Amino acid sequence: MQVLRPARIALVVALGLAFQGSASAETSSVTLYGRVVAGLDYITKADSRADGSEAGKSVWRGASNQWNPSLLGFRGEEQLDGDLKTVFLLENGFQATKGTGNADGLFNRRAYVGFDSRQWGRLTIGKNLSISNDVYYIDPTGQQFIGTATLVRGRNWQIPNNIVEYQSPTLAGFQVGVQTSLGEQTSYPAQHRDAVSAVYRAGSAELRAIWDTSRDADGRYSDLFLTSRELTLGGAVTLGDVKLLAGWQDLAAPDAAPGAPTRGRHGWIGTNWQATRRVTVIGAAYRVVLDRDNGHANLFALGANYAFSPRTLAYFTVGTVRNSDRANFSVETTDNRPGFGASQLGSYAGFAHSF
Repeated sequence: MQVLRPARIALVVALGLAFQGSASAETSSVTLYGRVVAGLDYITKADSRADGSEAGKSVWRGASNQWNPSLLGFRGEEQLDGDLKTVFLLENGFQATKGTGNADGLFNRRAYVGFDSRQWGRLTIGKNLSISNDVYYIDPTGQQFIGTATLVRGRNWQIPNNIVEYQSPTLAGFQVGVQTSLGEQTSYPAQHRDAVSAVYRAGSAELRAIWDTSRDADGRYSDLFLTSRELTLGGAVTLGDVKLLAGWQDLAAPDAAPGAPTRGRHGWIGTNWQATRRVTVIGAAYRVVLDRDNGHANLFALGANYAFSPRTLAYFTVGTVRNSDRANFSVETTDNRPGFGASQLGSYAGFAHSF
């Protein structure tokens, strides 16, 4: 993991401020934005042995990205003829509790440039979150460490390189997206990734469908939680102070090794309740079932956010996972797995500030 050195951070911020100060308000703009998240995290049974047996020890640690990631970014645009404009976005994710980047690269989340038009849509090239990350919009916890990524071991968290992406304008409530990640290999489709999404919005409701494929170095679907085919269907609706969310995923890895799962079915349901002007209460339940006698698991989450202001909040989330005899999923999207058939408890709390 690459350390984001203080000098490099200072250079990035200085450039951003310089761009912001020099940009013409009439034709172009550059915005510096970000979020800092930090807290504490506790997980029971976090040190299972290599053979999958349970050691039983717990761990306390700093929480940086468990609620949502800390990040620093720049976005900009320049108005061209008509409604056409150029756009760019540069974004780095980091761990506030350590001051380190989440991955190699100065801009490890997003780094793209392209064109945007209200009439024709948006075309961008560079690095971006995979379209499968859009499950965020139908996840009751908003893709926290206890959320839709947990029982698929981060399958929908991938951030591919070399992306070409098109997002259509919204017409009669419908909007579609197409994304391809070039594998940079001599043989197609080695390390290639493709995705298509469709969204329909009407009032306070939305329906969402995502088809996502990710291939290994041989162009095969060999790992259910890494290189596989994934179909996601779900939606959300707001009724007064209550938002209801639900989804279903089908994962397939037909080229998986003998004994490894080739199919996984993952579903969830949950709610966000605006209990007061400042307090949001979150509840969710998730379940995954694997083929080839690899078991199943249930995940339950309960949380609350308290908004001190539109930019600053405190968060608290607690969850538990219940594994069948042949499953050992963690309560969070981490490698701190319990033993096979074991339950596990996890909880994190902290503060987040956006700017």
